Parts: sequence; C-alpha cells; structure tokens
Amino acid sequence: QCLEAYLGTPYTPPADGIALEGLRRAVRHLEPAVANGRDVIARRELLAAALNAGLAAQKGEGGITAAARALEAEAGPGPRHGACHAALLPAVLAFNAPAVADRFAAIAEAMRLPRRADVVAALVDLAGRVGLPTRLAATGIEATMLEPAAHAAAADVANRTNPRHATAHDYQTILQAAW
Repeated sequence: QCLEAYLGTPYTPPADGIALEGLRRAVRHLEPAVANGRDVIARRELLAAALNAGLAAQKGEGGITAAARALEAEAGPGPRHGACHAALLPAVLAFNAPAVADRFAAIAEAMRLPRRADVVAALVDLAGRVGLPTRLAATGIEATMLEPAAHAAAADVANRTNPRHATAHDYQTILQAAW
C-alpha cells in the first residue's frame, strides 16, 4: 500500500515521504516478523509501516489494489488479503513503469538497494521469502474469474489514481500475466 501511495498520481509530497518511510520499515522488518512472531520490535515496525500506509493512502491507491479487490470479490471467501496483492505486483508495476520509472530510484533507496536495482525483482523475492504467492493461480483464483475481475478493476475507484489509466482490456492483460 505504501508503494501504490507513492506511485499514485496526486501531487502530495508529505504523503510521498510517509509512503517511502513505511516502505523502508516494511521491507526491513517483514521477514524478521514472519520468521519470529515473537519479535516485538519487528512487529512494532510493521504496525508503524501499516500506519504509514494508512496515512499515505490519502493520495489514493492503484492498480494492484483495484485488481486485488476485484479478484477477492469474484473469488469470495478464500484468498487472504495481501496474497493477491503480492501476485499482482510484478504485472501491475510492469504496466505502470512507463509512467513512473523515474520514481523507482527513490523506491530502491527506501529498500536499501542500489539506485538502478530491479525493484520489482527485489519485491518478488521478498514475497517469496515470506511465503506469499507470486502467481494468482497459487491463491486459488481460477482463470474464469479473470475477465469479470478485469471489468470490476477498471471501474474501481483505485484505478483513478493509478499512474496509468487502465481499461478492462488492460486489466485482462495484467491478470493473465499474473495468473
């Protein structure tokens, strides 16, 4: 959520700073918190990152959120919130890259990566290390759900602040790539 807030279209510098700080905290403390649920410091820092995400969300959300909500609604009870987000991240960021590639250096810095590092690959690697699925099929999403979810994602309010406006056809392509 911090990532999408930072990449969102509204010009809100304070929210950008809050989002990058939340991303920094989340990337640094997610793995230790998952590895040891009794790591109070890591859990505290993830709570702080979640607060950052909530505060930064004033800018809006983006395509990952729009598509994840649509898929979760289509699937009904089943995929846990966040699992779809992780699986959608590479395809949505690839779609959005032409509009926001210049912002990836700041994301890399927040993640403590070299400036020209592959941010998407680093996030996918982190997701895998903490046990999040990297493909929608692994979440229980069925191929028949993709088309109706694509239409719902295009209509979702989060699509309004996505760095590139995405049509239902765009979401269909994104969902197919993530499945």
